[in-house]
Amino acid sequence: MADAPRRCIGAVLAGGRASRMGGAPKGLATVGGTRIVDRVMAALRAVTDEVIIVAAQPDAGEWCPGTPVVSDRVPNLGPLGGIDAALASGADVLVVAWDMPFVTPALLAALRERGERAHADAVVPEGEGAHGLEPLCAWYAASTAQFFAEAIASGDSALHRTLRTLPRLVIVERDALRSFGNPAQLLTSVNTHASLARAQKLARGGPTAGLTDRSPRPPS
Repeated sequence: MADAPRRCIGAVLAGGRASRMGGAPKGLATVGGTRIVDRVMAALRAVTDEVIIVAAQPDAGEWCPGTPVVSDRVPNLGPLGGIDAALASGADVLVVAWDMPFVTPALLAALRERGERAHADAVVPEGEGAHGLEPLCAWYAASTAQFFAEAIASGDSALHRTLRTLPRLVIVERDALRSFGNPAQLLTSVNTHASLARAQKLARGGPTAGLTDRSPRPPS
């Protein structure tokens, strides 16, 4: 008997203080004539059963009217708290940070398909950050909620350490990511004015050769 279809929620993580952008909400910036949050939501809607926004800001409900907004169950934990909040849905979760304008439906569909097929705990692309992973564009099985709850209970909010506790963590290497485009562009994040300017140039068809993420996220 075939396995029953698995429900998957798309979660737009809208956290962070955006201190390097003067406090302006990063996802509301425009790239290619479209707000970054709308680009992220479109990619998630194409491959998930429902899309939610995870945010603590009081005006979050005004960003995308009609889209459910959930808050971290435990505040001030950074990305780990956001993923924990998304997993409270009881479904598998595809997570994308709201400052990633170039994530594609094809990449997200592949992460979901690989996770379901491999019965994985999480499918996470290889990144360029301090810990070598990009956990804010990733698929998490519903069953990982317990690992996030345990990390929160222990007082450890470092997302990279929680990932390493997952017994069935699947890492998508950079070479595999290239089938979906330039990995550095796919996973680039807009968290400074300079990175926003680069993203806007890329959206206009600017050169991508040698592109690197010069503005890495804070350690997670």
